[in-house]
Order: sequence, then structure tokens, then C-alpha cells
Amino acid sequence: MNSIRFVQRGAILTSLMLVSLTSTNSAKAEQRACVISEESGATVCGKVTTAKKEAKKSNENSQYRQEAQEIIFVLKGCKRYNPNVICDFVIKNKGAERNFGIGNTNFTDSNGKVYPSYSAKIGNQGTNGVYEVKIIPDINYASTVTFNNIPNSLKEFPVLDVETSVKTFRFRNIVLNKED
Repeated sequence: MNSIRFVQRGAILTSLMLVSLTSTNSAKAEQRACVISEESGATVCGKVTTAKKEAKKSNENSQYRQEAQEIIFVLKGCKRYNPNVICDFVIKNKGAERNFGIGNTNFTDSNGKVYPSYSAKIGNQGTNGVYEVKIIPDINYASTVTFNNIPNSLKEFPVLDVETSVKTFRFRNIVLNKED
């Protein structure tokens, strides 16, 4: 059993003990660790997660997740498919069944140039321009917005505005990921 000491500003927990490393194969190793409070002596054990996994969780609960009028609207990311960009969202209705629409959606670059969307899709239904669909409570609806002819020189956008029937959702600092 290895013991690692660390100091975190203002923290009571100051000792970490690696308890075990179990694996069915080397690619899927599970690490567990225990943290012992020097002040109370209490021990808490759990699964060790990587920084990448924690960053993903953080993004889901950060500026890329917004809520208004019982609608949860999450930007999953924007991907470049030359010369187009497709942004993926998840929409969830926490209230009663209702109509929900996506209207004018725009990227704005750092020079103030606006790039309007070409089409929007909610679930498997979509159209060019404004689009509305009935959304049932507690269902995650995949949604996409497509932008045509985005210059290759643009790698990110400071602002993405998505106009909906609820409100205009504004997302900032959108990085355009490359096609897989």
C-alpha cells in the first residue's frame, strides 16, 4: 500500500492512500483510493477518475448547459465538416408537453461578422429556417443546427446564439472540432 501526502489550500483532507488496483485486462484498470482526514480521522474510499472524465462532467454542467421555462438546453459541441459546421444539442422538457421551436441561430466571430444557420433539426424532424415540434416531458431530444460555408480559417467562435420559442440561448467560446 502506497501513501501519498498532499496539501491543498484550506483543505482538511491531507492524506491519500492508494488501496488497490484491480483489472480484468490492462485496458480497463479500475483504481480505488481512500482519503483520510487528519483532523477527524475519517476515511472515505472511492473510484479514482481521470482529469479528462472530470472535465467532461464539468462541461455538461457549465456554460454549455442552460435552462429556461422548464427546458434544459445543452450544447454538446460543434464539429467542422468542410465547408460546413454542425452543432449538436440535447433538449429536455421538464414541464408539461409543449411545442418547442428553434429559429434564427447565428455564430458571431471575433470581428463581429455574423454567420446565420442553414437548417435546424429536432429529433428526426427538421427544415431550413424556423422549425417547431411537440416535445414530451422527460425525453432527451437530439438536435442539430447546420451552418453552411464557414471559412476554414475560423477555428472557434466567441458567440453562438440559438433563438428558440422559449428564449435565445447564448453560448460563448465555441471551439470548432474537426470531423472524426
